[in-house]
Amino acid sequence: MRVQVICSDSIRSPDNPPRPHGLLDFKTQIERRSDIRFDIRLAVPLKKFPGIVRQSSAEAVCLLLHWDHPIAEIVNIAASISEQPSRPRLILLDQVDQTCSPFFGLVKHFDVVWKSQMLRDVNGYTQPSRSGYIFADYLSESLGYGLGDWHFGEQIGSADTSKVKLGWNLGVSRRVRRLLRWSRLWPIPWRARRYDFNCRLGSQPTNDHGWYATYRRFAIEKLNEAARGTRCTDTSRVSPTKYLFEIARSRFVFSPFGWGEVCYRDFEAVALGALLIKPSMDHLVTRPNIYIANETYIPVRWDLSDLEERCRWCVANPGECVRIVRNARRVLTDYFSKQFVNEAVDAFQSVGT
Repeated sequence: MRVQVICSDSIRSPDNPPRPHGLLDFKTQIERRSDIRFDIRLAVPLKKFPGIVRQSSAEAVCLLLHWDHPIAEIVNIAASISEQPSRPRLILLDQVDQTCSPFFGLVKHFDVVWKSQMLRDVNGYTQPSRSGYIFADYLSESLGYGLGDWHFGEQIGSADTSKVKLGWNLGVSRRVRRLLRWSRLWPIPWRARRYDFNCRLGSQPTNDHGWYATYRRFAIEKLNEAARGTRCTDTSRVSPTKYLFEIARSRFVFSPFGWGEVCYRDFEAVALGALLIKPSMDHLVTRPNIYIANETYIPVRWDLSDLEERCRWCVANPGECVRIVRNARRVLTDYFSKQFVNEAVDAFQSVGT
């Protein structure tokens, strides 16, 4: 089975175009275990997509699109590809950070959509939404946040929900695997960690970025209250190397929601042996799943009203915390070594049938 993966360029980040989670790093292993053969192209301008698909001899074509392209242009491109005679099977790789997606209006043009993280109840995508993003709606409805004209998600027709399947999140990356390997080779014991809480959540935004900045300031304030009297890192921005080294020397990492629910900070914490504390992820499904409440992470309420209570519990129960950290690391290790390749093979073969 020949599979072509075409990844778009990025307008805002031309030096960092989207890359398909896991497929580049595990390409050789997938090909060895199956008859699948990949042709992966990165940083392709949207206007070239139709021509590449037209000339492709692949049985399946995966398209990975960056959200910063105008949605009208993306819709036109997707329509022109889906209308090609004798076209291959079309897969949309949806890797946006949220459970929602600005690409759901394209579902009708694809045979399947693989989403990195999705609502546990897929019928939620058929319901009207103020912003498209379940967490932004919560901030507006429950905490009174103003969303302005911010919107980042489309509805799906009930007839198309069956096309949306669970893919793989950003945890399936070379970066996370390297951190996990590094921490196995040079582990820092729990008792030897210098800091209790890692408080580097980014500098507090002072200019107007709407709900995101308001919530980020709120989260920082809540963390400062919860961690008072413990050993904490500073809060200012530091180099990536120092940031990661501090996580490796921290016991607890609080990772609030942002533009999306899932972020690199979650996986950095687990890979480097820290306990992840995070708003409850019970509303979504994702892979690899390091979000099993009280087994691989400590959940808190979305309004952070119990953050201090949960943090105090963590400080007082080091044995339980070490158990949870080990569970989370085992999830990652097993996913890389035992699960991802098989899941990818099964997913592609199911599309080809």
